[in-house]
Amino acid sequence: RGEFEAGFDRGGQTREHGLLAMTLGISRVVVVVNKMDTCKWGKDRYDEIQTRVSKFLSDDIGFKKKHIEFLPISGQTATNIKEPVTKETCPWFSGPTLLQTLDSLKKVKRATGNDLRIPILDRYKGDKGLQGIGKVEAGIIRVGQIVTIMPTE
Repeated sequence: RGEFEAGFDRGGQTREHGLLAMTLGISRVVVVVNKMDTCKWGKDRYDEIQTRVSKFLSDDIGFKKKHIEFLPISGQTATNIKEPVTKETCPWFSGPTLLQTLDSLKKVKRATGNDLRIPILDRYKGDKGLQGIGKVEAGIIRVGQIVTIMPTE
């Protein structure tokens, strides 16, 4: 059982991170398949990981397939992070590097002109009383602004 399987099978962090990303409203995902040097940049291993993760992210969680990108890299040797992977190392991949991919992501448009809307995702009791965790879905909030909470229940 490899490291991918340990992170991806039931209870693994790979699944948890995908769910967290969707919960937080992230709509575009770049999946970096790391440690490709340990399998000698094998296309079969990359395709296996890509197939399983793509199915999970799109079918099980709900990400759009067109907003999921996959990249093979080796963090240990810094291959395909800043400098592209060579054809000698990986003849089957000719796509962009990780930095090129991140730089090319389209900016997500936010509804800043609408009324402020912050769905509460979670809450906990901290040092300063009950605190809510949420994400600004619409509008703008500034430091020092006073906000009235209107629960639905």
